[in-house]
Amino acid sequence: MVPWWKDVAVIKEINLTPDQAARIDAVWRKRETEMHGVAVESKKQQDELTRLVAERKVGVDVIGIQFDRNEALRSMLAKSRAIALYQTSLILTAEQNTALRAIRERNRRDQR
Repeated sequence: MVPWWKDVAVIKEINLTPDQAARIDAVWRKRETEMHGVAVESKKQQDELTRLVAERKVGVDVIGIQFDRNEALRSMLAKSRAIALYQTSLILTAEQNTALRAIRERNRRDQR
């Protein structure tokens, strides 16, 4: 899937400049690089939690600890995404942000 800032139709509709697109791309590439290890570890911890629950051989306290490990990693991923979204919004003008929200809403409606 093409990121929205590389989608020709979106670029045209919100009047995204090449400089803005490059800056947005840099934000998301940086996040991807920084969070890759966290995402891999989160998947590993989720798999471990799933395994522990399926085997039913450990105490509730162990499940709680494993759940907390996984949620801490998921929280880091969610936080980094929220920050990247905010950074992206700061690159766009108010009008572009409004137009992008309208596109996203339209796409959500179309998917229903």
